[in-house]
Amino acid sequence: MKKLIYILCCCFMLIAVYSCKKNHQTDFRNFLGDHEVVYTGSVGKVTIQPGNLEIGLKWAASSDPSITKYVIYYNNKADSSVVNISGKTDTIRAVIKNLAEYTYSFTIYSYDAKGNRSIPTEINNAKVYGPLYIGTLQNRSYNATRRKSFARELETLIGEGYLLSLSEQDMEPVLGALSATGRLWISEATIDGLIDQEEKAVFTYLRRMAGLLQLIATEQGKKDLQKFMKTLK
Repeated sequence: MKKLIYILCCCFMLIAVYSCKKNHQTDFRNFLGDHEVVYTGSVGKVTIQPGNLEIGLKWAASSDPSITKYVIYYNNKADSSVVNISGKTDTIRAVIKNLAEYTYSFTIYSYDAKGNRSIPTEINNAKVYGPLYIGTLQNRSYNATRRKSFARELETLIGEGYLLSLSEQDMEPVLGALSATGRLWISEATIDGLIDQEEKAVFTYLRRMAGLLQLIATEQGKKDLQKFMKTLK
């Protein structure tokens, strides 16, 4: 009798083990609908470019040729910004405007034409500056005797290509302030927010050359720099 019970127990254990193994091997089909999961290429390191009630984000384009767009989610995914990809490019750039003065988190996905998406890339502690921050700053007049030498230094930086990759943001307020007050405004917060070491070095250099305190400009594109230089001559 004991042998019979032992044999029956062994049989039940074998059946249970086999059933579990079989279910684990096939259960995923209930979730996938017998379709293969496809992920597009994910976003790598993202450079944060803080601005005045806006923010710039840029990253290296993925080598995945199937990607047709990137979607940036923020405000707990209540809001989003879409960057469509129409051709081959080395760098993806996005500028999100009309933001509040706040510290944001962003989630970026890439998508292909079939709606497949990448694993998420999270960006946290991205600061957007505005009136409250500006109100804490103290202005310092631009040293007029340095204008010509500063203009030459800017020409050199442009000629050597160091500023070609910088995005164009918020230059009209900067140019207007310079024309009205003779003061050049560059943000120390912008410098601190840059990840790319070359860009950070350029902006640190520009601020030192101008003899300035922290103020409210953001990254300056090549065309706007050329317009700005005309005001210095």
